[in-house]
Formats: sequence, C-alpha cells, structure tokens
Amino acid sequence: QVSVEPSSVRRWTGATSGRPAGHFQRGGLQKGEREERGGKGGGGAEQRPENCMTVWIGNLAKDVEESEIRTVMGHAGELKAFRYITDKHQDEFLGFCFAEYTEVTGVEAAVKMNGQNRLGRRLKIRYATDRKG
Repeated sequence: QVSVEPSSVRRWTGATSGRPAGHFQRGGLQKGEREERGGKGGGGAEQRPENCMTVWIGNLAKDVEESEIRTVMGHAGELKAFRYITDKHQDEFLGFCFAEYTEVTGVEAAVKMNGQNRLGRRLKIRYATDRKG
C-alpha cells in the first residue's frame, strides 16, 4: 500500500485563479445586473463613436427573413446599406447583421431598441466598430 501525505496532494485549480476545484465566483455582478460587453461586430459603447453610422444587430433567430429585419430596423430611420450575414459554405443566416443609416438620428434610435423583444427574440444592438487588422 502507498500512503500519500495530505501536504503532497495537488489540487486541480484550472482557470479558477488558484481557487480549489468546484469553487465558482460570478464575477461581481449582483442578481439582476447586466454587464455590457462588446465583441465581434459590436462596440457595446453607450456613446456613439465618432463618425459611426452603422449598428450591429445580434441575437436574431436563424429563420428570420432579411425583409423582416429591414422593416424593424427601418423604423429607426432611413437605411443606407444593410448586410445580412450568412455562412459562406452553407448559405445559412448566422443570426446577426449590420444596418447603416443615412443620418445620426437613425443610428441613435436603433441603439435605443437594444433589449427590446422583436422578431421573437430580445434584440442586441450596438454601435458597429471598424475591424482591426
């Protein structure tokens, strides 16, 4: 039989920053609070970036039609351009798109629709930022 001293046992800590396995910390947000995040396609900023005339629209159902999104986003203002993003191999909608407006008021009105239930889902709308790289 092999005896193992408790002090020599290694505990897996993984990505928990040195905390024992099984310990999970929620990140400091209280129940009901939401963290604003940026990410691909969205700046997540509360204030419109300089010269930004485009918004990123996410959390859309895969079966929603381009015309339906254009109609909803058209309520914010006149659309100059619209990009309905699909998978290049399977031609399936990826659940997000971009809408460019002719006037700043359209961009700001669109961002105000963030979190509203439209098209069967809670919309995520952010100021679009330029791709880096």
